[in-house]
Amino acid sequence: MGAYLSEPNLVKTSEEGKTERFTFGVSSMQGWRLAQEDSHNCIEELDENTSLFGVYDGHGGAEVAQYCSQHLPEFIKQNKSYKEGDVEKGLISAFLEFDKHLTEKKVITELKKMAGLEDPEEEDDEETELLNEEASMPIADLLARFGQAPSSIRSIRKKADKKDLLSPMIRKTQPRFPSNGSNEPDIEEESEEKEGEKNIKNDKISAKLEMDDSDVPKEQNGKGDGNVNGDVIENGDIKETEEDEETKDDSNNEVTNNEENQQTSSSSSDIKNTERRDVVLDDVDSEDDDEEEYDAEEDEEDDDDEEEEDEDEEDEEEDEEEKEVSGSNVEDYGFPGREEPGSDSGCTAVVAILRDNELVVANAGDSRCVLSRGSNALDLSLDHKPEDDEELERIVYAGGKVTEDGRVNGGLNLSRALGDHCYKQNKSLALEKQMISPLPDIRKVTLQAEDSFFILACDGIWNVLSSQEVVDFVSERLNQDHPEGGTWTLTAIIEELFDACLAPDTSGDGTGCDNMTCIIVQLNHDNTVTIASKKRKVSESEDSDCKRVCKE
Repeated sequence: MGAYLSEPNLVKTSEEGKTERFTFGVSSMQGWRLAQEDSHNCIEELDENTSLFGVYDGHGGAEVAQYCSQHLPEFIKQNKSYKEGDVEKGLISAFLEFDKHLTEKKVITELKKMAGLEDPEEEDDEETELLNEEASMPIADLLARFGQAPSSIRSIRKKADKKDLLSPMIRKTQPRFPSNGSNEPDIEEESEEKEGEKNIKNDKISAKLEMDDSDVPKEQNGKGDGNVNGDVIENGDIKETEEDEETKDDSNNEVTNNEENQQTSSSSSDIKNTERRDVVLDDVDSEDDDEEEYDAEEDEEDDDDEEEEDEDEEDEEEDEEEKEVSGSNVEDYGFPGREEPGSDSGCTAVVAILRDNELVVANAGDSRCVLSRGSNALDLSLDHKPEDDEELERIVYAGGKVTEDGRVNGGLNLSRALGDHCYKQNKSLALEKQMISPLPDIRKVTLQAEDSFFILACDGIWNVLSSQEVVDFVSERLNQDHPEGGTWTLTAIIEELFDACLAPDTSGDGTGCDNMTCIIVQLNHDNTVTIASKKRKVSESEDSDCKRVCKE
């Protein structure tokens, strides 16, 4: 069913915590999505009088969100500006440095492990190590490793010694083109190869003829290749032995009777020789036919390769035409996929730092932090969407575009995130000026007595309910008893919130089908706020105090 399950995963992972200053609850649910890609932080003591809460909504994979939850808090804590007491500047600097940190080789390797992907370089190292080990092993040990008995070495050597049998095989398996990678055959090598083949054929014919003629009596003319009938050859003439002289007379008497037989045998031997030559030539011709058939098969394979190359070139031309039509630089920026974690995957990040009675929120993406002040929703973050004027201007300036459905280059439907470095390839621009920017939006507020709780959640909640609707949902339950008795816990409220936001099916536009993660932090005013408690509504002036501290 595309990017969704056939049935939603309703399992909720929840936990709670409590200090003198606050009580918190957090829960996550996978929902209709194929996997849970969210992650979060609830750190009660980041340092003295400081706590950190964060929600990381992953896309293209869960690895970047998981890496953020494991390392971003410490990255913030070790930032120079943060150490000097400037929390706002420290958050900005930490977000930018952390996003650059995601491009380091060791981090990419760790992200691949989180994503369950093998590192090709590690595979190459293991293969090289194995080859080096096998190269230094004795041949008997190497054969034993692959289940071969050492005695098989002798059989291999015997086969290798039969050059007449191996040479045709070797000749057929040699490449038709030179090893220099060119597509044209080496004329000199080809001519030498053909000449060698002719010599092999002639040698075969001669060898077979000589072998076949060995049974036929040679003419005693002194021109034979060796000893004939016991005669001794000297200077090309046949020297008769003493035994021959004694039997010469007897043999002369039989000459007349044997002449007819010799003529008959000579004629028959000529016939046999002719037949044998025909057989040998037929064998050679059959070998030529086999080689021609083999060359024809290679030519067909070459033709198929040329056709495949032509098709590949046509596909590349079509891709170039599509890029020109779409106006997006696909080669430079690409589209999200699963090719490399951190490049084709990322996450939004909303982080709240609670220090004494001040709350500082950093946000990059469309997750959100909302404060309940006097039961009114006060947004402490700004959703970053590509169609917003400020975001659209940056995207276009960086070389991208926003499609009609509100996506950057047809991919992400948000404009700020950590990771997603395939969208951050414009070498002439700083990191925060890229199409997808890691620059966080910062808002700071001094907590007051009427501030009862604040919420951090991913867009799986905010796409279904508004900030005020979520505040009302939580406030209503905090002010009444649970139907099963007792008071509502924060995790019970969040779990019911998930059920309320979950879509009944996936037939709609995707609303209510996303992963869901939510944190609620309920404040203890006695230990957090020093001013007198007084209920009142949020005025416009107070709301303006929570606007962005830094836009750059």
